[in-house]
Amino acid sequence: MKLQKLREGDQVSVKWLDAFGCSHIAWMECDEVDLKAEYEVVSCGFYVGASKKYLVIAGDMAEAAYGRVFYIPLGMIEKVERI
Repeated sequence: MKLQKLREGDQVSVKWLDAFGCSHIAWMECDEVDLKAEYEVVSCGFYVGASKKYLVIAGDMAEAAYGRVFYIPLGMIEKVERI
């Protein structure tokens, strides 16, 4: 879905790739690094808007306020759906 079709307040589901590290091991052999690892996330909320670098959603919406505002880097987004 193109972001231009979304309106403020639309409920959306955003599938995106998050950055992550291997926290269970401090050091690992070079051949143990998994180059295919992914950490896929789905975040749902109310569409607030977008900038050049971020899609912005909120977990809560009132008449003139948002709660739990969350910024997702556009380059990490795989899919956006209106729900």
